[in-house]
Amino acid sequence: MPSDPLEALHGNVRALPGHGEHGGPPADLEAEAAVLGAMLLAADAIADVVVSITPEDYYRPAHETIHRTIVALREQGQPVDPITLTHHLDSLGELNRVGGPATSTALWMPCRQRRTLATTPRSCTNSPSADG
Repeated sequence: MPSDPLEALHGNVRALPGHGEHGGPPADLEAEAAVLGAMLLAADAIADVVVSITPEDYYRPAHETIHRTIVALREQGQPVDPITLTHHLDSLGELNRVGGPATSTALWMPCRQRRTLATTPRSCTNSPSADG
């Protein structure tokens, strides 16, 4: 059992350091990563996200930088994908600060896998195995 009772209730949600007795508002790094991954996966997600989440809403500074960069790429009419994001972050000198070249793929891949699973026809997922 976790030593912090809040950890038992909220899993990976962490309080921000330096904000009162409990550390302030919670920060869910997995949720932040999922939002950024969705932005990399679908252009429509970018439009949906920017109306409710600002770069300053992220707990992790790297996530703030990635959000700003995704929005900037979209505003410039450039494709928004892991390769373009990585290249653009590198050209800005921000790539290592956000975690290196694998970061954008690490954000995108879980969302891509969920999307693939969600669109796989039931006949494929429920088909009997070749073994019988």
